[in-house]
Amino acid sequence: MLKKHSSGIPPKIEMYIRIQIARLHKTNLFQIQERDDLFQDLALFYLEHFYKKDVDIPDELLFIALRRQANHLIRSRLRSIRSGVFFNESLNSMFEENGIEIRSDFCLEDLENKIDINIKLESLSQKEKSIINLLLKGCSIEKITKTLHLSNSTVYKVLSKIKDL
Repeated sequence: MLKKHSSGIPPKIEMYIRIQIARLHKTNLFQIQERDDLFQDLALFYLEHFYKKDVDIPDELLFIALRRQANHLIRSRLRSIRSGVFFNESLNSMFEENGIEIRSDFCLEDLENKIDINIKLESLSQKEKSIINLLLKGCSIEKITKTLHLSNSTVYKVLSKIKDL
């Protein structure tokens, strides 16, 4: 049984909470920066439900209750990811770095597709990237061939390669 402490959370409960936080991080659903928030969530759960209760609660039940609360946090995170409206500071900063506009209709599938495209574009040569840049600027194929001193067939081959990506 746990001894009641006059201040703070008992060390054993703190250890149980840290075990659950380590388990949460293994799911890759939570960032390292969220460690303090997760600790606060689980500590608050303990304080609301078990701290200074008149009934002695076995350690095993406390551990199971904290594990169930951690599972609830996992389910909540998965629901928010599936709904496509999951945001936190680390994702927001990642969006800004990659030039992605944060909108209310954003979903993670859009992000994954954009990241896949960027990875595939990195495999292109400098000449192929130049062709794409000119196309995106609205240049005609004739203007691209004159600007880059290429043949029409070369430009069409690059376009075919990009289409296959």
